Amino acid sequence: MLGVMMASQSESQGGAEDAAVTDLADRTRSSLSFGPGQGEESGDASEVTDESLVEQEFDQQMQERNDCYKTLATLKRDCWESEQLKRVFDLRYRNRGLRGSGDGRPRERGEGGTSTSVSAYHQVIAIVSAYHQNLLRVGQIHSPIHQNFYDHLPMLARRGSFQIAGAKVLDMGCAPGGTSKFWIEECNVAGVVGVAMPTSRQGFPMQYKHERLHVVLRDITAGSLDDLIADVQRAFRRQFGQHAPFEFDIIHCGAVVQSFMTDSSQDAASKYRQRQTLMKRQLCLAVYCLKQGGHLVWLTRPLYNSMMILSHLLPLFSHFKLFRTNFRIKSQVQIVCLNHRPTIRKSPSDLPSAASSSSSSSSAASPIVACPWLSGASSRRSVYQWMKSMPEELDQWKSFFCRDDRHSMAVAVQVFDVLRAQLDALFVDQIDFLNFMQSEAQQACESGDEARLCELADMLIGGGGRNIDMSPKSVSAPTWREG
Repeated sequence: MLGVMMASQSESQGGAEDAAVTDLADRTRSSLSFGPGQGEESGDASEVTDESLVEQEFDQQMQERNDCYKTLATLKRDCWESEQLKRVFDLRYRNRGLRGSGDGRPRERGEGGTSTSVSAYHQVIAIVSAYHQNLLRVGQIHSPIHQNFYDHLPMLARRGSFQIAGAKVLDMGCAPGGTSKFWIEECNVAGVVGVAMPTSRQGFPMQYKHERLHVVLRDITAGSLDDLIADVQRAFRRQFGQHAPFEFDIIHCGAVVQSFMTDSSQDAASKYRQRQTLMKRQLCLAVYCLKQGGHLVWLTRPLYNSMMILSHLLPLFSHFKLFRTNFRIKSQVQIVCLNHRPTIRKSPSDLPSAASSSSSSSSAASPIVACPWLSGASSRRSVYQWMKSMPEELDQWKSFFCRDDRHSMAVAVQVFDVLRAQLDALFVDQIDFLNFMQSEAQQACESGDEARLCELADMLIGGGGRNIDMSPKSVSAPTWREG
């Protein structure tokens, strides 16, 4: 992940740290909101920009059109005002390691408190599952626990819609290594090229090492896009050989700018430049070197900006599937674009369909969804050029993303409607989770149950992630092992 992480100080600075932790918890609570002015990929909520105004209009239209979206938006506002949940957030970030190691000395970066996309889920799911299933039985909630991508992937592989074994993987935002460990040890891929921010630039330390993993330590936003492509290509050659075609079977665009990792003094233009450059370069690199028939995993949010990008990206794939992340308090989702088809697409109906759990890798296995926003030809080259031209300056945002009928609110709504069935399932899951958190936090606060509050704090972002074994193990025993 990218950004500036708040470093822990000595115990003599406890008062300043308390203020810092409270600010960190408050800013991260803002991830309860969908809009770009708040949350994990956000600008400054106090600044009104062209982007924030368009995103607010999109949010309003979605609330008017989609009952699940409206219910979730209302519930998030209620949770934002909840003093009980504020207490849980405060505990989450005190327990995260900002106060020290628990033995009187400051906690070092990377020591304990490490949470990964794989380990976090496995730690917390047993805690949530029993309570969740009980509520299902008594009719208080109506959705099963929605799987994240990493739990669902083995089933996709068994049914042929996601080829894994022997794949070449590009993992952007790979530190501290949980996702790379998953690809190598759970999926037995041929190898992984990872990209991570160096610790000298305030990045997370890469804890996982393996002979089939080559990590490029660089700031994705630094230098030029051509520099990034060249660095990744050199790593690819080292990992897979000088004569292998420079193409990946699976690309994971997982590097994001977290709100608690940014400088709160930055203005909206600076924050936009940071997150937009990061997103743009990941997607450009993915379109540039994804193999025909390959798969793209993108961590994003249901925003106008994302809908515009997906309107160009989805035609390059046969179908797609949406998954939640482990961070169920946030609005991030993982969209998995399956079976890359870099051929020219001319028909509005010749576009991706939502992949059912039984779909195969062939686009003929599931119905084609009519998407009338595609008015002309679409190819890998044209999409790459469009993405490469995305502005990195906030004052150019509206003139690019709202410039014509092809880039308009009507198209954003059409793309949302294509995603809607799967998004609704994620919205219902998050509604249930937030109701669960709110109820449990209130009961724990009323009873003074500090242990339960700490347990809820770990659930906020998927689990504590402590004592995770990040050492490589034999591929012959492909099970996730926790310390």
